[in-house]
Amino acid sequence: MGSASAVQSGFLYGFDFNDSDTPTIAEKLNTSNSDMAVVGGNWSESGSLYFNGTNGVYGQIPNSAVNQITGNLTISATFNPEGYNSPVIIRKSNSYSLQLYSNLARFSVWNSSNVEHYVTASSTFVDLYETHTITGEYNGTHLNLWIDGILDNSIEYSDGVKVSTNSLWSGALSSVTGKKTRMYDLYIYGKTVDDPSSFYTEATGEMPVEVDGYARLRTDFMRHRLREES
Repeated sequence: MGSASAVQSGFLYGFDFNDSDTPTIAEKLNTSNSDMAVVGGNWSESGSLYFNGTNGVYGQIPNSAVNQITGNLTISATFNPEGYNSPVIIRKSNSYSLQLYSNLARFSVWNSSNVEHYVTASSTFVDLYETHTITGEYNGTHLNLWIDGILDNSIEYSDGVKVSTNSLWSGALSSVTGKKTRMYDLYIYGKTVDDPSSFYTEATGEMPVEVDGYARLRTDFMRHRLREES
């Protein structure tokens, strides 16, 4: 994706936290845009990146025009939390975030007046030590939240997304102590996708699912992976 404009669209970031040739880098699946710097996270044979919740353990994508999203937005992540009280799935402060608050998922955006608007799960709890897929979407008129492939809650919202120069953080915010979280994958789109529920797949063997030209493969040790089609 180009970075000349602050208004970004399309498939921006894709991370399959299965492995990395360089332990301090989470390599993106798309060929452009920034990698995620990994500070203190541990790579697991189970196909995940583990943030242990201690001070200074996090993933960071530097601020750029690419992640300065002002319009439609979709974020999806598969993760396994080991603690509540705001584990950071992904957050660009004063712009957008996907987090846990107690045992409820929350998708937030900030408007141009720096006011946070959010949709929180209505009643679907995110249980500790269980793998879940959380998807947040802003489509220009609503904030929508999917949990494990089911639309759980939706609120009206049409004020856009504030441009922020903050980095994107995962696991924790910079030097702030986070909560133990095991990340399996993370995808960010500067648009809506055809079927947000398809980010979720059961771990029932290999069955491809299409999401905007990319193939997802189910495996026996994680919910899904993204593989770029040739």
